[in-house]
Amino acid sequence: MSLTAKQKEFDRLQQSLVHSGLQTVRSNELICPLCWQSTPFDDLSLEHIVPSSVGGRQTTLTCRTCNNDHGRKLDSHLANFQQVHDAFRGHGHLRTKLNINGNEMVANLQWKEGQKSFHIVGKASNPIALTTSEADFHSGNVDEFTFTILYNYARNNFKTSLLRSAYLVLFKHFGYEYAKHSIANEIRKRVMDLSLEQPNIDSLIVEARGFRPPFDDQQYVIPGSINDAEFCLVILRIRRATTKYMGVYLPLPCDDCGKFFKLMNSFAKEQNGLKMSIPAEAILKSKQSE
Repeated sequence: MSLTAKQKEFDRLQQSLVHSGLQTVRSNELICPLCWQSTPFDDLSLEHIVPSSVGGRQTTLTCRTCNNDHGRKLDSHLANFQQVHDAFRGHGHLRTKLNINGNEMVANLQWKEGQKSFHIVGKASNPIALTTSEADFHSGNVDEFTFTILYNYARNNFKTSLLRSAYLVLFKHFGYEYAKHSIANEIRKRVMDLSLEQPNIDSLIVEARGFRPPFDDQQYVIPGSINDAEFCLVILRIRRATTKYMGVYLPLPCDDCGKFFKLMNSFAKEQNGLKMSIPAEAILKSKQSE
């Protein structure tokens, strides 16, 4: 880790902390933007706002515990989600479980245009099932077979990873002036506790299909409003072999924390499949790209 980069971000966030009216007991501490605990400099770490496993480079500071825990519980699921997206477009393979006449085996499925092929993973399969299935194929005793794709990610976990990244994007833009508000705390609680069902994460996340960014960046922030409830649409670039853009709606500070989330629940049902046009001048420029 570059101490210079860490110190630079620490100094920037300390200024933000002071300007927002917040304080810590000791001068060498910051409030972790995720768990909201005062954390000494040595226990802070530079964390990728969008996980490096999906192309993220920009960083901010969080406590080591949040960084490590979320890498395992959240970011790995986002990476696996994008890996599946890649595989369906001919890059890499999909892990599957084959069932041939009741014999189960593990196989890698290569999904290419006009061609699908299975490659048995011998070390992960029962040798007897392999031998029996091979004999069935040679004797013409296989009319059909079934398979299950093992996606290796949980829907809630990968979407929470997106929510977390979008929140950290706004933290990078607006600092503690945004993070100190109660509505930001609702987002933090949802990120920190996967068992929570509110706010409804499905109503906040969309796939930005057809998004053509006017300039190259890892994330794009577009302010807007719905029925006078102000928000930022944060569009994240998720990239491995292929690229996908995912959008996250996050509320800006307001008097009624629940209003925005209720509106988004209704909006998601009523405007499913809605096409929108985003003018280039509406997109905020990223701060301190690294």
